[in-house]
Amino acid sequence: MGVILGHVRELLINVLFLIFPLFIYKVLWVDRGKLESQWNKVVFTFIAMIAAFLCMSYPVEFFPGFFFDLRQISLILAALYGGHWVSAWLYIGVFPYRFLLGGDGVYISFITVTLIFLILPFLSPWYSKLTMVQKMITAVSFSVIFSSMTASLSEMFTATYLTEMIFQFVLVQALGILLITYFIEFIRKRTEVGDGGQSFKT
Repeated sequence: MGVILGHVRELLINVLFLIFPLFIYKVLWVDRGKLESQWNKVVFTFIAMIAAFLCMSYPVEFFPGFFFDLRQISLILAALYGGHWVSAWLYIGVFPYRFLLGGDGVYISFITVTLIFLILPFLSPWYSKLTMVQKMITAVSFSVIFSSMTASLSEMFTATYLTEMIFQFVLVQALGILLITYFIEFIRKRTEVGDGGQSFKT
């Protein structure tokens, strides 16, 4: 039980790594009225990449060579909110860094990250039209799908069954993406109110 709680605590620290760059983005960029800047998409991509790098730098090693972190949250939301451009640059930045970290899990990471990159950006136009609640449900659904895929492939590669630990990983990631999506939508709504209805764009 102590080991599991330790893993959960480390994953929750990953959530903070995701919130902090987003908070900086809000304070130093959004609140200064720079959303219409031609550099906005670049800044958003940079923020998402920092969040992913932080998560990968402090992962949870459930078993040797297989590192679990919450970078998928950054990848999923970057694809859904930013579309192909943001997702492509994030893919180019994230996978080489994961490869440098090593471990057998790098191959599983390649599969899941590539699927996110190939599928989710196409859903960005549809996602942008959803209500806040629908966006949160959609984000959580994709989180559960990809985290479960990662966990299942890891168990298959290692022939090790750590159901309880895997459940904690899927659950924490789902709650994490729920929180981050809410925060993004909160920023978006505040921005729309502040500029008379101008939409939050990346």
